[in-house]
Amino acid sequence: MAHIAIEGRCFVLSACQYAQQKDFPADHAIASDAKRDPEGVMIGGGSVIYNPLGEPVIGPLVEGEGVLTASLDLDDIVRGKFDLDVVGHYARPDKRKQTEIMQPYFEKRRDVLKTIPYFWSRALRNMPGIAMQLQHEMDQDAMRYLEDIWIHFKPNPYFTDSVLKKEFKYLPPSVPDNTPDENGITSAMMEFDWEQHVAPQAIKINWKDDAKNLTKLYSRVPADEEDDETLPAEAGSFFNFFEYADDVMETGTNIINDLFPEALEWFRGVYGLDEDESSEEDEDDEDEDEIDLEKPRKKKQKTA
Repeated sequence: MAHIAIEGRCFVLSACQYAQQKDFPADHAIASDAKRDPEGVMIGGGSVIYNPLGEPVIGPLVEGEGVLTASLDLDDIVRGKFDLDVVGHYARPDKRKQTEIMQPYFEKRRDVLKTIPYFWSRALRNMPGIAMQLQHEMDQDAMRYLEDIWIHFKPNPYFTDSVLKKEFKYLPPSVPDNTPDENGITSAMMEFDWEQHVAPQAIKINWKDDAKNLTKLYSRVPADEEDDETLPAEAGSFFNFFEYADDVMETGTNIINDLFPEALEWFRGVYGLDEDESSEEDEDDEDEDEIDLEKPRKKKQKTA
């Protein structure tokens, strides 16, 4: 039997359901070689699909939407399951290895970025999901004192804490036997689910006074109970991320998965742009620096 998976973000693979081509309309585009697996299909969201061991399976699906077909070895899925990203997907081992290789670079980068004024606050404001929580001027001003994405703050007029830490508590799955098998895989690893087995924790920020208490000034407004909506009606202050236990805006995973590894791109505001678009953005920035339309032109000196 072929097992299928839904592709997400190109390098993530989540084991899912089994389907056959006959389950789809006759005119549904099959974006792969049907001879590879005429019975089983894999539903994909575009680009190349990899198996849990980081090996390309099928693709790429260059334009539009379609169905990608492939056979997956269930043994590969089992062996690869311990390679989980922060939301419980199967992460490519080669990506995990790349992270290990990059760790010394991240440590060196950490010291350099501290010397760039407002680096992390600007990078955070350029992220759409987090910008929603930084819409208030006082929030933006408080974030000017952020000097490290480990959430280290310089002395500031808002709170006395120098470090704000958001903790995620691991709740082990209840399994009868958690003895590792010959591959080092435990039953708890196989049962792990981010939503069920990770509990975000709240902390209390030591605000200097109520006039500077951003979570009180800009509290989170929940959605109406009648609405089938998980996001709040109003996110309020960014600092609600710390004082509320739940991470409904997925701020933590956005910082871990997107901001931290691509910090320079977010700072420059070019994340997701191709090389040509990035160059155009840089040229526009240079033009803005060179030309000030508000300044009157200098008059030419008269010559005798």
